[in-house]
Amino acid sequence: MKNYFYTVLAKHFPELVEKYDKIFSSDETFSEYWQPIATKVKKLCAKYKILNYIPRLLNFYDKELQLNKKIAGKFYLKAKEYQERGSKYKYREWAYRKAAWAIDDLKESLADIYKHTWLVGIERIPGIGNRLAHEIEREFANNRE
Repeated sequence: MKNYFYTVLAKHFPELVEKYDKIFSSDETFSEYWQPIATKVKKLCAKYKILNYIPRLLNFYDKELQLNKKIAGKFYLKAKEYQERGSKYKYREWAYRKAAWAIDDLKESLADIYKHTWLVGIERIPGIGNRLAHEIEREFANNRE
């Protein structure tokens, strides 16, 4: 994908190749570039009372997997927040992103896993450790209320 992008960029906008090379030269450089943009977008969205992300349409999924998709969506948003904070939060960003991917790929509901094996079963899901398992457990409690 990157090679294709750079080929098209060089063909149509050769004057931008150096700028893109600089922006993507490291996580820190990209973070310095991206943070002010993300902050402006967030402020404008708040000002005009619109979301700064596309919400998930949960009703599209089977009923038993809707809670999975809701929790994965929250984890994706958490990853986005950490990404916007900058490169020093890269580890947390990727922890939430990997957990969201794993939850999205589950064929079994998190509620059933939790019901039968408690936190131990949740922690067996690749990319989900104790801390994220407890966050999932809190989501179950919030959805019962």
